[in-house]
Amino acid sequence: MRLSLRARLVFGFLVVIALTVVSSFVAINNIQAINARLEHILEISVEKVLIGEHMTRDILAISRAEKNLILAETPEDRQVYIQKIVDTDAEMGERLESFLALSEKERDEAFIKFEDAWNEYLLVNQRIVELVKQDQREDAMILSAGKGRELVDACEGFMDEIVNNIGKDMKRDEEISRQTYRSSMIILLSLTGMSVLLGLVIALLIVRGIMKQVGGEPSEIEIIAKRIADGDLTIVGEYGNGNGELKNASGIYAAVTGLSLKLTDIIRDIMTAAENVSSGSQELSSSAQQMSQGATEQAASAEEVSSSMEEMASNISQNADN
Repeated sequence: MRLSLRARLVFGFLVVIALTVVSSFVAINNIQAINARLEHILEISVEKVLIGEHMTRDILAISRAEKNLILAETPEDRQVYIQKIVDTDAEMGERLESFLALSEKERDEAFIKFEDAWNEYLLVNQRIVELVKQDQREDAMILSAGKGRELVDACEGFMDEIVNNIGKDMKRDEEISRQTYRSSMIILLSLTGMSVLLGLVIALLIVRGIMKQVGGEPSEIEIIAKRIADGDLTIVGEYGNGNGELKNASGIYAAVTGLSLKLTDIIRDIMTAAENVSSGSQELSSSAQQMSQGATEQAASAEEVSSSMEEMASNISQNADN
């Protein structure tokens, strides 16, 4: 099935537009994926790392307040450190809730161990506070330096592990973003290359189809048409093969040059017919002249016969009178 020029142009533009839409769709999807990864890193992972650092400082703050509580000499100083422990523990609880709210998956093993160690430490800390209130500072010091120190170190170690895991997740997200970026670039460059190549192929096919329909350069066809309109049919010698036939030509080009050749043939036939008519007219005129001459001769003969008969009649009349 041969497509019209309009259909070919529309088809070519539709193909290029389709490739552009596909490229844009892939680019937008990959950009959204990269943006989601970056948002996850900036809004979740970084926030969790910050919360983890704050919780580490809270652990150390409670541990220092605990030591200062044991060493405090006056009830007022002890109350200050007890209140410091209570306030810091409350802040620690809020940060734990914020941390869990940001978590997209269930608690990992390090976080579970941290919670267990922290809850156990809070119990030890409460026992230390009670011992201090009972003025058993030596027992409180032993408990703080022993089990308390062990649990604080465990909490710090588990929190460091949690932060390290978050850092690994951030690196993983960063690597995924980079891979997405690289794959996006490869896909976009491939689609762009395909679009350009296909566009060139379509353009060549369209140009080839147009040139096949036109048959030559439009400017040259315009010149030929103007020459024919001006009555110049000498293009026959330029574009014919000498036998009244066209050289290699097609489409509009062939139609225009063919028109010139046909007009030349028609004019040649008309001139031949005119010559034949002129020759017939000349022959008819010659025959008419011969007929006229023959009639003149016949009239002269008739006059001679008539004169002879008159003369014979006169002779007969004379003979009769005699």
